Amino acid sequence: MEIECGAADKATAPFTADWSSAQRQALETAMKQGVVAVRYGCDEIELLPACGLPGEYAFVPIARGKKTWSVATLDELAGTLPMGAKRLASEVAEDASIDLTIAASGKLSSTWAGPLRSDLPAGCDEATHVVRAATIGAFSLSRGTETLAGEGDLDACPHSFVDDAPAPEGCGATVRIELVPIREQLNSAVAWGRLEVLACPSGVHHAGICKSAAVPYVCDPNDEDQCAEQCDAGNLESCFYLGDLLLDRLDPPPSRPRKDARPLIERACHGGVVDACVALGGLTLANDRRTPTTALAASRHWDAACKVGNGTGCSRLADLSSGQGAMPDPAAHTSWAQRACDLGDSRGCTLLAGAKIQGNETQADPEGGYAALERACQGRDSDAVTACQRLAVARYAGFDPWIPASRRPVDKEAGIRFGLRECRLFADMMCGAGWEIEDVDEALAKQFRDDLCSAGHERSCG
Repeated sequence: MEIECGAADKATAPFTADWSSAQRQALETAMKQGVVAVRYGCDEIELLPACGLPGEYAFVPIARGKKTWSVATLDELAGTLPMGAKRLASEVAEDASIDLTIAASGKLSSTWAGPLRSDLPAGCDEATHVVRAATIGAFSLSRGTETLAGEGDLDACPHSFVDDAPAPEGCGATVRIELVPIREQLNSAVAWGRLEVLACPSGVHHAGICKSAAVPYVCDPNDEDQCAEQCDAGNLESCFYLGDLLLDRLDPPPSRPRKDARPLIERACHGGVVDACVALGGLTLANDRRTPTTALAASRHWDAACKVGNGTGCSRLADLSSGQGAMPDPAAHTSWAQRACDLGDSRGCTLLAGAKIQGNETQADPEGGYAALERACQGRDSDAVTACQRLAVARYAGFDPWIPASRRPVDKEAGIRFGLRECRLFADMMCGAGWEIEDVDEALAKQFRDDLCSAGHERSCG
């Protein structure tokens, strides 16, 4: 059973139920030692211990619940459980199906959403992905009443509480991982999209596994007509993507009016699409009508998303509870920012850094703040760019551009590393650390650019 999926340039979230116990144990051990890089090819995965990235995985408990997927054909098997597809092929013969049940207790997350080749140690050209996160819990793979594989206690996880830490007894197995591809550089034209299941022979997926195109499936997020068709057929993720397209006002603009977006997003949120709940909270606060009533309504949507492990929902709550937010609460702000950061959200790490560096009605923790800023720099959005730029200046020039008359320990090697990452995020469109330094010391700014040039950043040369 050959699987061709173009894995090298895609993000994906493969299950681990079809892995051997030894493979899962090796991954779990590697994740305790640092952020893991791998060579991934859909039906095979190789851990690359020498190619790990700096950082660690933070455990965050999430709202529990069991979910079962049914794999009924060889094509679905090849796409959903590719590493065990050959071994399990006989189990889906004669119209039988395999049931995969997962109960989640929490997530282990890093903030490496945008790893670049230059972030890895030398000699790691074979690395294709970084393990950004892992869902922790219990799983069972069965056919009828026969258990084919399993680990942990499915019944224990849903009865634990969100505040439990670490994972409760019987709920500590790795059940799914999130992989992000390693890029030479990022740019706004790269269609990152959301995590998707790779290697679907039919080309489509539904609710996280490969399915036949005959059933309602998740549309291409950029195809308005397909999203409308699949939404009408009952796929709620497609309803969200359609609503999202209407809000984005792409060029050419969508054929449907913008006012149609909210009912679509509401329908998806009420049906359990977490990203739709995050978007719905934003729509509730549209046009800055930040009254206590609308702020509370938005917070309910974001709270629901945050509890099930959505870092963006947590960071939106942190924004809402900041000093400039509609519901100021310093203690809640720091708590939400910490959870968002621990779930890998770079905005949350930025907010956490601000609270710690400058103090937030609590004792300041500058070192903890700059550590949070380093985690923010590992992202792939504008917050990551800003964090990298700020760190590059602080480490190379010894001052924080956001804090007047600040003094920081100088580490020029680290400054160049952060500067390179800032410059290479989004195809060199934002490379501002040198200008920040130049405002204070022109000679030091020239030395900084020369050092960037020597480190391989050609646009800083000359």
